Amino acid sequence: MKTIQLAALARRFQGPVLAAAAGAAIGYLSWGEGRTPILAALLPVAVGISGSRARAVALSVGYVLGTMRGLPAFAAAWFDNSLIIGSMLWLLVGLIAGAAWSLAWTAADVPWRKALAVAVAWVVTLLPPVAASSPGHAVIAWGYITPGWGWIGVALSVMVPAAVMAVVTAKRWSMAYVRGAAVGLAGALSVVSHFHEEIENRYVNDMVAVSTRWGAASDPFEMLDRVERMGKTTRALSEENVASVVVFPESIVQTYHPTLYPILKEIILDDAAKAGQTVVIGADLPTADGNFQTAALAFYPDGSSVTALTRQPVPIALWKPWNSTGSFLTNWRSSNILPFRSGIKARVIFCFEEYMPILSLLNEALDDHQMVIVLANTWASRSAETAVIQSRHSEGMAVLFGKRHIKAENRPKVAKGEPERR
Repeated sequence: MKTIQLAALARRFQGPVLAAAAGAAIGYLSWGEGRTPILAALLPVAVGISGSRARAVALSVGYVLGTMRGLPAFAAAWFDNSLIIGSMLWLLVGLIAGAAWSLAWTAADVPWRKALAVAVAWVVTLLPPVAASSPGHAVIAWGYITPGWGWIGVALSVMVPAAVMAVVTAKRWSMAYVRGAAVGLAGALSVVSHFHEEIENRYVNDMVAVSTRWGAASDPFEMLDRVERMGKTTRALSEENVASVVVFPESIVQTYHPTLYPILKEIILDDAAKAGQTVVIGADLPTADGNFQTAALAFYPDGSSVTALTRQPVPIALWKPWNSTGSFLTNWRSSNILPFRSGIKARVIFCFEEYMPILSLLNEALDDHQMVIVLANTWASRSAETAVIQSRHSEGMAVLFGKRHIKAENRPKVAKGEPERR
């Protein structure tokens, strides 16, 4: 009797387990070093043909966990290196986004309802509140499939999988046949995704993004050392006559107080002004109510400055709406546009915001700009791959709208024998 019961239990969970494995494979094969995430475009269809709500949830959760496989160690660094907390946050992200993507499946056997389910999942995962916990969105894949197509590419990212589900349902094709075809297409896309050229993200004309391996600053003396090194970098670029705009990573000087400005002016800005350089520095601005705003401070040669503000800091680690003080503020209406004397305007994407394509779409719909600047601070990343996966998100959205982009990123401190920049 026990053997029969165990066999029945195994059969009951076999489908969801296989679906979770399939989702994890799609996430892993889509996102990583040496490839573009075009395979992620299949996610809505994969969920739609999963066969049951349990399988849809399992596949979706598996996809998110596979995509964000580096999150446990990354998040742990924010919580006293606790892998338990990091793993709990990883699972939470998987469950939230997985539940949302599972909406792409419906038991209805009507073509329009199958198509509508895909569209609903696409929208729900793109918009708040799920947007802040939904990495690997399928729309990003279409940036690499339809580069420069802009809103047409956005429309195709939802219309194509919706149409596929409608046709499959209307034709009454065997699910075994459809799933076999999906596996074959997934294999082909996985191979094709490796045939790509890395997109240059350090230079755009005379604009240079400086990436560092400085990690988190431990004391004020280390912060002063950073400022000295930043000054040396801007002077070197000036002597080489290669940059009129120099961009440093997110929060590279950490908390910015007015007392820091004279130091920046003496060590960096005066020489930069003489050379006609604009310097963009990532910093955390304290607010009057005891909170913070992550910002990009642009200092121009004429002595003026403009501030671009983050719209969505990372939840829990930085954005703590349950605290009256000590939280990094979120405001999707904050201005993140920086103008430059060449007439170019750039939208600034800050670190965690890379995972949120809705923020890029809002800029594209509402703000006049010609390029993208990404500021990141991935010092907590234990592997280069985690940082690459994050970068693919913002890169895909920039490529989708035909925008050139540069990225300044601060990664973990350099180990002995390693070069400082990479």
